[in-house]
Amino acid sequence: MKINDYHTKKSYHLKRTINTCITLIFYIIISYALTSSSLWAQESSQKAKFPKENEEFLASGSECEKKLFQSLYGIYDPEIDINIADLGIIELVECNEQTNTNTVTIILTSPFCPYVKDLVADIKKQSKTLYPNREAKVRIDTEIRWNLSRLSPKARKQFLDVPE
Repeated sequence: MKINDYHTKKSYHLKRTINTCITLIFYIIISYALTSSSLWAQESSQKAKFPKENEEFLASGSECEKKLFQSLYGIYDPEIDINIADLGIIELVECNEQTNTNTVTIILTSPFCPYVKDLVADIKKQSKTLYPNREAKVRIDTEIRWNLSRLSPKARKQFLDVPE
């Protein structure tokens, strides 16, 4: 093989790799933009239902919903070691007596969360442990964006290391 052929092939592969990386970055940016429609407007108007108002919820929800929500304090985000209730990713807990289902609606801290399958499995397992005769569902809300304001005071102290 001639030296020029070697450099030409190497140059070709380098250009191809760079083009692939650029294309991948472009797709990531586009998918993020699509999953976070009107991101900036939502963040200012969102009100976190949990955990900021968990005392109010625990006073007004059904016994099933209260018990299920309390049990979610035992599930931790594997990456940052904060329970999902204090992390503020639980949006809604519903127990439907007519359909015999328990549904937990969550939001993700990132659209590309690598642990979403684990979190969903843990939540379903927790629901099935408490209510084995009910169907356990987990709904992921992609419309609401997670932000630091959703952290409970306890999680804020742990996560940001600031006083409550």
